[in-house]
Amino acid sequence: MGTMRAARLESSLRLQAAFWLLADGQRHSNWEIIQTCKIAAVNSVVAELKDKKRTDNDLSIRHKYEDGGHWYTMELNARFYSWRRRLMGQRSAGG
Repeated sequence: MGTMRAARLESSLRLQAAFWLLADGQRHSNWEIIQTCKIAAVNSVVAELKDKKRTDNDLSIRHKYEDGGHWYTMELNARFYSWRRRLMGQRSAGG
């Protein structure tokens, strides 16, 4: 079995879509993430956002299976705010 090829948050529109949805700190269902962000394999996207070793994304996202569905909540900690500033800087620079 091979290793996951993880993307860096600043260069992946797919990861950024999930980041901005989860940025409210509220819990979001697997289905909501799929529909809103137009991405599949939510668990892989979350794994990439949490990855520190290969990507240095290192975000804290909790997963919970409840009420027959998968739910994700991003912790709004210092690492989150650091990434938010960087991504907002990219947006204002036209990147």
